[in-house]
Amino acid sequence: MRTLILGDIRNRLDIADREADIRALRNKHREGAKALDEKTHEFDRLQNELGRQAWRSRL
Repeated sequence: MRTLILGDIRNRLDIADREADIRALRNKHREGAKALDEKTHEFDRLQNELGRQAWRSRL
């Protein structure tokens, strides 16, 4: 019986560890997605600025 209880506790601790790992990975993914969104926004802004400069140079 003691082994069964200790095994159950160990399993619960392992599950808690895996859940913490999953949360950490999700946070890391969110941060990476946010950084990508910021870079995409900056790229779009620079591309628009370049387009405006090219259009002005044709005038």
